[in-house]
Amino acid sequence: MSRRISLDELIESRVERIPECGCWIWIGALFENSGYARVKRDGKDQVAHRAIYEEIAGPVEPELELDHLCRVRCCVNPSHVEPVTGRVNVLRGETIVRENWRKTHCHKGHPLFGENLFVRRDGRRRCRTCERATQKKIKKNPISKAKHAARERVRRAKEKQMKAGQVRQGDVFCELIEGFVIPSDAKEVDPTGDRITLALGEATGHHHSIFAEAGVIPAKLWDVGAERFLQVMQKTTLQHQEHGAIPLTPGVYRISKFGAGTQREYSPEEIRSVAD
Repeated sequence: MSRRISLDELIESRVERIPECGCWIWIGALFENSGYARVKRDGKDQVAHRAIYEEIAGPVEPELELDHLCRVRCCVNPSHVEPVTGRVNVLRGETIVRENWRKTHCHKGHPLFGENLFVRRDGRRRCRTCERATQKKIKKNPISKAKHAARERVRRAKEKQMKAGQVRQGDVFCELIEGFVIPSDAKEVDPTGDRITLALGEATGHHHSIFAEAGVIPAKLWDVGAERFLQVMQKTTLQHQEHGAIPLTPGVYRISKFGAGTQREYSPEEIRSVAD
């Protein structure tokens, strides 16, 4: 029977220390999609920086995540990570959510506040000055007009999908079920700290979540038999570390995940269950 390798031995054999920055670069296996260090413990793949941190600094609260302060994903130095909430991690990370949240001016330097700012129906912020210039350019140039029309068709298709209650973020589908009432015997899924989590990546630790707003989570998650439903009480957003935020309107959604049984056809009109 093979001997279980200790974390100390793993660190010595699979870590290259960089004196200039202090990073512990993992030279072992990495998760392909995220680039985080991967280690197998107790028969399961885990992110190595969390395993090493908990071994040295102690356990991390379930509702917290480890944020890389050095911004190097394959670094496993426990002094280079900090336990934070999911929302803080999203806003600190190199994500679309973070970038948009921090913007105070558009790419041409116009302010994104006051009279120069307007918000589209999908929640995206736009610079009024740039929009006016774009409209003038479109009217004068036939090629620009054609490109703009193509973009508008894509935008309208997305809006149609949203109106049809089809919301997709990565491998997670939220399907609006009109008129559905949560049964009395449904089991509510407990929140994780300041959020409810629709799906969790076991390998990366990334999650599709809805966060509390003004101290209150605007949605509830329910298990009804073998199915899971999301009850949204007020307009909110579904967030993820690597995907853009998705707006959700009030209602009850059936939650489906790619690769977990039923396959789905995704179209602007409806979601149809199909055989593999």
